[in-house]
Amino acid sequence: MVYPVGFSRAWARAWTSRERSDVRVLFVTVDPERDTLPALKVYTESFAPQVVGLRGTANDYVAKGMAGGTLSVTPPRASTIPHAAGNAVLYGATGGQAFLAGRTGQRFAVRNSGATAVVEGVSDHGCEYMTGGLVVVLGDVGRNFAAGMTGGMALVWDPKLALKAKLAETAPGIRRPVSTELDMLRSLLEEHYERTSSPIAGKLLEADDGFVDFWVVEPTGDGLDHPSEVIVELGEKAEVGD
Repeated sequence: MVYPVGFSRAWARAWTSRERSDVRVLFVTVDPERDTLPALKVYTESFAPQVVGLRGTANDYVAKGMAGGTLSVTPPRASTIPHAAGNAVLYGATGGQAFLAGRTGQRFAVRNSGATAVVEGVSDHGCEYMTGGLVVVLGDVGRNFAAGMTGGMALVWDPKLALKAKLAETAPGIRRPVSTELDMLRSLLEEHYERTSSPIAGKLLEADDGFVDFWVVEPTGDGLDHPSEVIVELGEKAEVGD
């Protein structure tokens, strides 16, 4: 019997209707290499940590409100970076880990407050209104990145020096990572590679200078996180001083 490779919200609702009310579906694991039933993975009310994997491409809202456990998505890969999931992935997540070996759509990790994620590119409005957690982006980001971000951290691989043009006006400033952050980054990339066999992670881990092109996007809490606001403030002071 052949089962679809991917995740359907309608399918999830169908499963939910047949399960107890105290159990909710988080994700479905499908292994296209085996002629077996897909394994239904759930989080109980206690949110006991579980490891959930998908070999295929996921749809919108994957891991929305995720509170724990570990999720990996490994889509089929050709010569280009594949599409791993749709829009609003990890929307409002409060915990857990997600490893996506490909790009996602818009509003990745919006309102994330505690989840850790590795992804290989995001579309517009990534990390918008983040208040906590950690996001590693191993690829391009879309416009309005980190808009209104007040907490957490994003580590963005930017060998093309394109990140600054994609930051929102209300995004925090950016800087290069320090040694402790590089150690944390290496650990996450090792796990990303172990779970997804990502060639991008493998390349960065093997290279002697693999981490030199990363930026840290993180609020500093000193009130000077938004460059546009700082420029306006300095301009007003200059006018008064004149």
